[in-house]
Amino acid sequence: MTARAAKAAHRVMVFVLGGRRVVSGSWPLYRILALMLTISGVLQLATGKVPGSVTATQSPEWTDVAYMWMQLVGGAAILVSLTVGRSNYSISLYLERFGAVLVFVSSLVYVLSVVDYNSGPPTSSGVWLVIGFGLYCGFRVVEIARTLHEVSGQMKRRR
Repeated sequence: MTARAAKAAHRVMVFVLGGRRVVSGSWPLYRILALMLTISGVLQLATGKVPGSVTATQSPEWTDVAYMWMQLVGGAAILVSLTVGRSNYSISLYLERFGAVLVFVSSLVYVLSVVDYNSGPPTSSGVWLVIGFGLYCGFRVVEIARTLHEVSGQMKRRR
């Protein structure tokens, strides 16, 4: 590996693993999953192809495009929120919540598409991992709302 490639790899790892830590889960796993989701969104937009189970449903074409963008923007918003979190905690929480909502919805779209495509429950471990990450993002939305409520209450008491 060249020195330039090693430096680039180091920067990627610092970006993925650095910044604010989420207490409710395994902090590197959350970042890595958000990064993989972002990469998936970029590749789907670049190639114009979404998973076959999503396109096989009889939904309009715009839903495929929305699905790709939800993955990309949701994953990227989570990554950015965790990276800039220490500089502005409230903004990072709002940004993470926005990303988590998009990831939750895109996961739901994917899983329902797989169920429709298979005419039954998913059997692949990959789909169940998507279900797990989607549920975790839903949990984070609720957890972030609770945290923002507590922070706003503390701010009001200080005034």
